[in-house]
Amino acid sequence: DPNDEPASVLLERIREEKARLIKEKKIKKDKNESIIYRGDDNSHYEKILATGEVKCIDDEIPFEIPKSWEWCRIKNIFFTTSGGTPKKGHPEYYINGTIPWVKSGELCDKYLYSAENLITEEGLQNSSAKYFPIDTVAVAMYGATIGKTSILKSTLTTNQAICGIFPNRYIIPEYLYYFIQAK
Repeated sequence: DPNDEPASVLLERIREEKARLIKEKKIKKDKNESIIYRGDDNSHYEKILATGEVKCIDDEIPFEIPKSWEWCRIKNIFFTTSGGTPKKGHPEYYINGTIPWVKSGELCDKYLYSAENLITEEGLQNSSAKYFPIDTVAVAMYGATIGKTSILKSTLTTNQAICGIFPNRYIIPEYLYYFIQAK
């Protein structure tokens, strides 16, 4: 739609929101955050913001897009992180747990409301597990379930085989879910 704002404006708002979240210490700064742009020679370049390093990425661009669109890395428009697993051999991390903890094999439906396993607060604190907010798009990153994807519809924790792509107010999780499913 020619009346829509260019994607560059949306991407700038997302960068500003991420900067605010970093300042509030809600997320960590991405040391490799980048922007993709078209140079005067009509080639596509990626600039790493922290170092200023620029490289040609023409071989990564699969097709032409409308002038008002922009190429970008998914990590630059979303905050992503993986989950964690409390150490085995510590029953106090699991017995009488109340915190829903998702394993990658549970990512099979579009929406995931609960987890089959529970961990304790102590298990959460003594692992790299963390809470994933509602509408996080969870993606299995390796093993037999690689590529399985679900949208979390409650606040859950996950094991380390799952990458959580946290929601933002600019892109609805269902769009991202179907984008990932399209592979």
